[in-house]
Amino acid sequence: YAISSDDIVHMLLIPQTPLGQKVIALLGDDVLDGRCFNKKAIARKVFRDPRLLSGLEKILHPEVQKQIELIYQQVSTHA
Repeated sequence: YAISSDDIVHMLLIPQTPLGQKVIALLGDDVLDGRCFNKKAIARKVFRDPRLLSGLEKILHPEVQKQIELIYQQVSTHA
């Protein structure tokens, strides 16, 4: 069974959620495009500043890992 961590990030990265608010606090609200994140703006910021990239990873990676574990649990119980 294959899981896309990119798909999970897209699912989790919503400005109105607590996770989204942490990202805004880290990167600023200029990474928003209306009510959505502008992923190009995020990339421009984090790939120019290793500290921002590290901070974003610290926010996202634990949540992505939780989702992966949940998906594997669901798959294993239905296998």
